[in-house]
Amino acid sequence: MINKILYIDIETTKQGKIKDVGALFNGQELHESQLTKLEDWIHRAEYICGHNIVAHDIPLLERALGNEIFSNKKIVDTLLWSPLLFSDNPYHKLVKGYKIVNDSDYNNPLSDCKLTKQLLIDELNRFNELAKNIKQIYANLLSDYDTYSGFLELINYQIDNIYDVSKIEDLFKNKICDSTNISQLVKDNPIELAYVFSLINTKEDKSILAYWVSKTLPKTQQLLDDIRFKFCGQPTCTYCNSYLNPKKALLSYFGHEDFRSFDQNEDISLQEKTVRAGLGSSSFVAVFPTGGGKSLTFQLPALMKGSLSRQLTVVISPLVSLMKDQVENLEKRFDITKAVAINGLLSPLERQDAIERVIKGDVQLLYLSPESLRSPTILRILKQRSIARFVIDEAHCFSSWGQDFRVDYLYIADFIRSLEEEKMFGRIPVSCFTATAKPKVIEDIKAYFKTKLNIELDEYVTRASRANLRYEVIDI
Repeated sequence: MINKILYIDIETTKQGKIKDVGALFNGQELHESQLTKLEDWIHRAEYICGHNIVAHDIPLLERALGNEIFSNKKIVDTLLWSPLLFSDNPYHKLVKGYKIVNDSDYNNPLSDCKLTKQLLIDELNRFNELAKNIKQIYANLLSDYDTYSGFLELINYQIDNIYDVSKIEDLFKNKICDSTNISQLVKDNPIELAYVFSLINTKEDKSILAYWVSKTLPKTQQLLDDIRFKFCGQPTCTYCNSYLNPKKALLSYFGHEDFRSFDQNEDISLQEKTVRAGLGSSSFVAVFPTGGGKSLTFQLPALMKGSLSRQLTVVISPLVSLMKDQVENLEKRFDITKAVAINGLLSPLERQDAIERVIKGDVQLLYLSPESLRSPTILRILKQRSIARFVIDEAHCFSSWGQDFRVDYLYIADFIRSLEEEKMFGRIPVSCFTATAKPKVIEDIKAYFKTKLNIELDEYVTRASRANLRYEVIDI
């Protein structure tokens, strides 16, 4: 069977014209710019294999050799299967070690074919190692699609003609909301469900959806949110009442049994209201007194969201020292290592390490200064993550009425819009926190986001006084 596989890799000019071809077939190698021999090999092969050939190589060759060139061929794309079988890996590009050895940026298509061949062997071995019920899930979700069925045929996997959806429900049990209609998802979004299942089935919560999955299958992240982060409100739902209960999460992460209250007449404290709002999709401005537990109200939802739906919360803070203190406090007091700050205090090596951690999914809470949003590097790394929410700390810096006005805050909405324009993102919720309750300041904050992003901000404000403070006016 292995001799019936043709491995192909195509390199193009910036204008999209084929300039270099690599191929492996039946023990022979090909590396040239002409397509004559490759066309002959395509006709003789049963399987066509490559890394990202469905989106890249096949369309190019169809334009050059005719739309029927791959008729009746079985397609095996190793990129499509990599996140399913190696979901713990943050990257799914070919690891081109020859570039390091040769100190070159040149892509060698023949070398890439050899790497693809080895990756396919690894994927076939990994599939064979899976438990039988997991194999059945992948096979029954994906076998109806030509871009996936070639892999299953290559491995000669026998698919059940009649598949019991309860097998999927059993494997998802206590990992998703009990009210999830698995049967409907199998019918409507089988490919997305396969990628969601592979992610949920990982042992660590640092695994994230591959960038290209979020980009080409944008419903995948939404599906993950729907089944893992929407509180159904049913008292019998084991998942929601265990994992989406903010008080249980508060105890688990921070060791507190209840939220802090400023007003004894409140049924639900401001802190708890704000946490619950942060767990949802609404945008809001919250006014907390200094020392009132403001940081916890955005840290807790960020950690819950990061663990359950693998998303990143971005915190914009004007004070580098405050970022540093909050990250260190989370680690030293609560053993929480999922937060990082990228700022000017970092050495080049520390900055690169922080960036790598964000890209890999090891970070759920990222602190940035408003100035850093102008960095192309920051935009690049955030495009590779699904963003849960932007948190704007010290939000009174938006207002020209205060002495703390920061002009860089006025760029925040433009940056958020640039992320939203990437199709993998919908509307990104925004939370604004300040200790300044002046009506004009709050009005300025709300007007800014309404004008720039057409976002309406809800208000969460405490009117309670600080009992631990005393004021006295003294004549001088």
